Amino acid sequence: MNQDVYVNVVGGLKPEGTSTDLAVALALYTSFRGVMIPADTLALGEVGLTGELRSIQNADKIVKEAARLGIKRVILPKRNAEKLAGTSGVKLVGVSTVREAIAEIS
Repeated sequence: MNQDVYVNVVGGLKPEGTSTDLAVALALYTSFRGVMIPADTLALGEVGLTGELRSIQNADKIVKEAARLGIKRVILPKRNAEKLAGTSGVKLVGVSTVREAIAEIS
């Protein structure tokens, strides 16, 4: 691939840890492909070197706050989704890889 990628986070936002990996990966994909992610969808998860998604800490708190802010669907690591099933008030979409997450937004 002949593309360089630079990620800049807007002022005031301070992503902590690796829970924003999936969101960045999907943002890159949708930008390159011209696809739009619905505004009421949140993506979170740590991405490993082979594209697998790893569980993140505090997913329950993030999902609860997302629901409070009007988010309707959350794409997150399958392990986190299984632990939160039926408790969030939003549709949880558990995925194991970045490829599965892309399929959910395409």
